[in-house]
Amino acid sequence: MIPQDLKMRREPRQQRTLEIIKKIEQATLELLKEGGITMLNTNAIAERSGIDISSLYRFFPNKEAIVYRLGKQWLDAIRGREKVIFEGESGLIETWSALDDMIDLVEQEFSGYGALWQAMDVIPALRELEVEHEAFQLDCMLKLLRKHGCQWPQSELTELVRYVYRTWDVVKQVCIEQGAARGLMWRAHQKWQSRLLLSAVNTLSAAEFEHELLV
Repeated sequence: MIPQDLKMRREPRQQRTLEIIKKIEQATLELLKEGGITMLNTNAIAERSGIDISSLYRFFPNKEAIVYRLGKQWLDAIRGREKVIFEGESGLIETWSALDDMIDLVEQEFSGYGALWQAMDVIPALRELEVEHEAFQLDCMLKLLRKHGCQWPQSELTELVRYVYRTWDVVKQVCIEQGAARGLMWRAHQKWQSRLLLSAVNTLSAAEFEHELLV
């Protein structure tokens, strides 16, 4: 449920109002990239988007509501595409590679959303979006590993997939920021994660898994 202070005041229904919303969203992303969330304010958004501030307030009560809408659209797009991949019949590593390819495509489609992700970390009210997104990721990853034969106890497997997800997220963002989404840093990390996933399905416990990593 969307917090009351983050809800849009009016949902756009006509083409003209949809265009206004798109201008507001694009201006917000541009300003986030340039100065981050601390420099963002509704006056700057209105000025950049070329609309009157009163028009902005017809739809949004504050800057946080705009960022929330952008964040939700972005994460919904990712989860919708991930669901299709996770439910497919590909092998474990093929599925993991397909997820990586999908994220790169989303990054191109939603250019500038890296700055949005950082803004969501800063605004407490938006943390729930990130928490909800991580919970979805962990659940899908758990099911994927179970599907491919992992028999670990649930608590240990949850700890592993949380590690895999969080390190994947951090390294991917760093690679994108450096302009090398497919550079050596990412390729090395991808190979390491593939090894972890394969080892997880081929061992019976975390203890055996850790021993395998020493070999």
